[in-house]
Amino acid sequence: MPHLTSLRTLILVAAFAVGLTVIFWQPLWTGGGLIGGDTYTYYLPQKTFYADRLQAGEFPLWNNRVGHGYPVLGESQTGACYPSYLLAYSTLDVNTAYNAVHLLHYVFAFLFTWMYARRLGLRTMAALLAGVVFTYGWFPSRCCWEWAIVTGVSHTTGDAVGLVSLGGNRRTRRRAVAVEDRIDQLWNKPD
Repeated sequence: MPHLTSLRTLILVAAFAVGLTVIFWQPLWTGGGLIGGDTYTYYLPQKTFYADRLQAGEFPLWNNRVGHGYPVLGESQTGACYPSYLLAYSTLDVNTAYNAVHLLHYVFAFLFTWMYARRLGLRTMAALLAGVVFTYGWFPSRCCWEWAIVTGVSHTTGDAVGLVSLGGNRRTRRRAVAVEDRIDQLWNKPD
């Protein structure tokens, strides 16, 4: 029975994660889009080319529609081999695929933070709070994922681990502090 209980809990937490995206990203659920930044001038033209090629049964290696062209595999924003992009852009229209992947990242960020907090020994409600704090407290609302990772991994992970350490027993707090120290060492190591 413990397996069914944990599976039921995971399904409920996943539903909660999806529900949060409906609250925070309601326009994306109804076909809207993101405003500002590089979304319409940079990302969507790339994604349109990518989707056109995938839906034509080709894997795009070179984008000849920008300047003198560039290798699609070498361009990180296209994310040509990213499984979620391959599935979404080969089957959906560009705006729906863009929104679906954006929402999926928020669901995964929440779920994985919750799972990590549970692994550290927090109870379900405390782990839910850790998921909310990590995912909606700072996790960037932009789709430029490598910038999000570069600018946020140290602080967000440190904050999430710090929050987790408040709710755990002595062993959990020691683990959380050790993880935070190791992340800090990796992030701040000299070149």
